[in-house]
Amino acid sequence: MTENTKSRIRTNPIANLCIVNNSTPVVVFGNIEKSKVATLGINPSKNEFLDNLNALLSGDQKRFETLNSLEASDLSNLTDIQVKKVYDACIGYFKKNPYRKWFDQLENNILVKFNVSYYRDTACHLDVVQWATDPIWRNLDQNVKDTLVRNDIGFLETQLCEYRIEILLINGNTAIDIFRKYFKPTLIKQTTLNVNDDNKVETCKVYQFELKLCDKIIKAYAWSKNLQSSIGLTNKMKNEISNWVGQQYIRKE
Repeated sequence: MTENTKSRIRTNPIANLCIVNNSTPVVVFGNIEKSKVATLGINPSKNEFLDNLNALLSGDQKRFETLNSLEASDLSNLTDIQVKKVYDACIGYFKKNPYRKWFDQLENNILVKFNVSYYRDTACHLDVVQWATDPIWRNLDQNVKDTLVRNDIGFLETQLCEYRIEILLINGNTAIDIFRKYFKPTLIKQTTLNVNDDNKVETCKVYQFELKLCDKIIKAYAWSKNLQSSIGLTNKMKNEISNWVGQQYIRKE
């Protein structure tokens, strides 16, 4: 664990930003220490901490440490042992009770093209914002969103610098927009995928970027539709996205 990661775990949330009560920052999903491929989203789901009744997950259902489980009242005062517990829960996320309904869309449609897996410790997931929020991201006030991004994106940058990430796979238009705004990568290719389904044309923009950061180049592939979306995204389009990303990667290799 890097010193920057320890510092991030010990950083308390700012008040009034709709962060899940008693939660801890999710610094990574999966083993970033072994991964060269990372998927990128916006922020953790509140379902990572809360059940259907909005109570904190516990027992075998618990995915991450909370202030309750750590018997702590303040992140800034966590001991080294407590910080390690937070980090270990993040690193070992896919070994216990992962939110498969969400992550397996990326696992089965995208990561398979790179011959890596969350479950084999060869891929991990990062977020622009490390806090889970309630309400969920799309229902937050824009000022809250802007503050969360501004506060957290610097830590994402340090992760991309400090670890061995070589390929970044960006899921959804919002994450793409934030990535382009803050990192200003070089656009290598952009196109629009079209799928005919029941006499309707479904479209999705796809991108290929290169990001020069900390004396290395990270290849990034992105698609404008969230793979987890239940509205306006068919299996045909998921296959098109999967095939396009895989083809660009093979050509680059």
